[in-house]
Amino acid sequence: MASADDGNKFNPFMRRSRSTAAVDQIKGLVREMMRLGEADVVSVTEITCADPRCAGPETIVLVMRDRKPTQALKFLKGIADVSPDDVRQGCASAVRPSS
Repeated sequence: MASADDGNKFNPFMRRSRSTAAVDQIKGLVREMMRLGEADVVSVTEITCADPRCAGPETIVLVMRDRKPTQALKFLKGIADVSPDDVRQGCASAVRPSS
């Protein structure tokens, strides 16, 4: 059985509190920059590595479109620290012209 203080242990899968406004801003910029439709899904997740050698939190943005491979954008900082310029640069490198 779990004790009342189990929440104090490190759990890499536990959701951390995060700013809804920051997540909404990231999603909105990704939708705009990648010209996504209403059916397309954007997921924003912050992960923390349990290894002390890791650089710290990372933000992963997944872009899922029907019948297309999922695209991932990775930012080596927490959600609250991802700037609009970071998102623009990440989207620009993810969007490749069709040949």
